[in-house]
Amino acid sequence: MPKTKPDQSIAESEFQVGLIADQSENYEQAIIHYKNSIKERPKFAPAYNNLGYLLYTVYNQTLNAVELFEQAITADPAYSPAYNNLAYIYETSEIKDPEKARQLYKAEEESYFLAIKNAPKNPINYYHLACLYKDFFDNKKKAITLFRQVIKLDKNFRTALLHTAKLNATLGKLKKAKKYFHKAIIRNPKKIHYYRDYAHFLDKHQSSKIASLQFLKTVEKANTKTNKLPFREIADYLKIFFHDTPNALLYYAKAADANPKNIIAHKAAADILHYDLKKVEQAKKYYEFIIKIKPKTSEDNFILAQICKTKLKRYITAEKYYLKSLIKNPKSDIVFYEIIELYLSNLDYLKQAKKIRKLYSKKVIANDFNFLQEIEQLFNQYLKNKSLQQKTTETAFEPNAV
Repeated sequence: MPKTKPDQSIAESEFQVGLIADQSENYEQAIIHYKNSIKERPKFAPAYNNLGYLLYTVYNQTLNAVELFEQAITADPAYSPAYNNLAYIYETSEIKDPEKARQLYKAEEESYFLAIKNAPKNPINYYHLACLYKDFFDNKKKAITLFRQVIKLDKNFRTALLHTAKLNATLGKLKKAKKYFHKAIIRNPKKIHYYRDYAHFLDKHQSSKIASLQFLKTVEKANTKTNKLPFREIADYLKIFFHDTPNALLYYAKAADANPKNIIAHKAAADILHYDLKKVEQAKKYYEFIIKIKPKTSEDNFILAQICKTKLKRYITAEKYYLKSLIKNPKSDIVFYEIIELYLSNLDYLKQAKKIRKLYSKKVIANDFNFLQEIEQLFNQYLKNKSLQQKTTETAFEPNAV
């Protein structure tokens, strides 16, 4: 009787369903489908590898993971991710074995050499080998050479551009670093952390004024009709890294124009007017405009509450927004604190403050002891102030001695 051949199409299908379940954090279903994939195709290395990775990272089953990674390597000796995962376990886990980890990283290196030989125009193999030199062998120059080969094969390979920029910066090759940061942003203008990394680099190596100008030059080149830039984050970096408040204000305004309901951008712009540029009346008009925007999130409601409380002195309106924020995020320490402070310091609502404190102790399971102390200090200060007021009143009505 002939043996039934493994059905590769079913194995692939089961693997893909397992991958989707894995990414959706439906781990039990992922395990079932990875196992089904292995059953249909016993030499399918990715299924062993993904199952091993899941068991190690989610269920902390180190030994089972080791066995599965070894099976992946047996199934396909050129399957690089299994070497990497197994090496990582021997490098960092409770069964630490540095020599074994080193051997596995070397084996991973050999598997990439083989992959490159078989597919010399596939940039992904060069990329993974470059990451190995960068992360494990600490050979920055070799990593840069390989990342540049990746970029040669695929000029829009964004992470290769970013890694090349960062490695050149580490080696003190600032012109080259700047060149690759610039390319990374121009070719991937929506990646927020690229702007952050570039801003951090410029801030570290140049004066704030020059750094800000160079940062803006790159931003303006990336800003085309087809690219929707992260204006608010760009504004954040201009303010945080370069202390360039005029241009930060300009980009907060652009963020607000791009999304008129972006409360965070509006408030940031108003704060610059108020605190940095000392245009208090103009800022007040801006705050008045902001509180007319309908808030969506807990954070939006909290921001509006803060504006009403600290900038416009509209305490009843502030209470409304704090309560809405609390409904959307009932475990927020800061919202509890702020509304209790509002009740005690601004509205003289002791009864409501006590209710909120009681609610806080019920809703927040793992209360921060220091935070609880701060809340108690609010109550103590309130009672102390009340006592002083009472004494002052009594003294005012005392009859003068004859």
